[in-house]
Amino acid sequence: MTVSSFEGESVSAQEVALTARMERLLCLVSQAVVRPSFDRCCEDMNQFFDSFYFLLCEKEPHLVALFAQVDMKRQNQLVRSGVEHLLGYAEGTLEAKAELRRLGESHSRQGLQIDPKLYESWVDTIIECVREHDPQSTEMVETAWSEVLAPGIELMKSLY
Repeated sequence: MTVSSFEGESVSAQEVALTARMERLLCLVSQAVVRPSFDRCCEDMNQFFDSFYFLLCEKEPHLVALFAQVDMKRQNQLVRSGVEHLLGYAEGTLEAKAELRRLGESHSRQGLQIDPKLYESWVDTIIECVREHDPQSTEMVETAWSEVLAPGIELMKSLY
């Protein structure tokens, strides 16, 4: 039985139910694993984000110029907020979805022109920093981070 259509593609009731279960699971993983990990990382927020920008600019040297005149304390707050919205999006909050849409549009080719390819480095760098700053980080925690961030990152890329 076909219950709906997605971009011209038939979707069965089983597929809809599976998607809903996956979304609930992602929400639980975010709340049970990733949020506590992020809280541990942010016990020394400036150190976490200083490491983040150092590693990101090491991977993407052309970004150094982008951040040269930026108030990094404020930038750290903005990135923390962005991570919070990514987690909220995985948890299904409407506010987070609206904020990620706004953020995606501001980073699009009509805004800051942040190449969507950079999001992969961004996520990899966040996970590296989690590994370094979360004393309870494990491979499972890092995988959870990757899975939880992915839907929001995909939304932002789609708005480029």
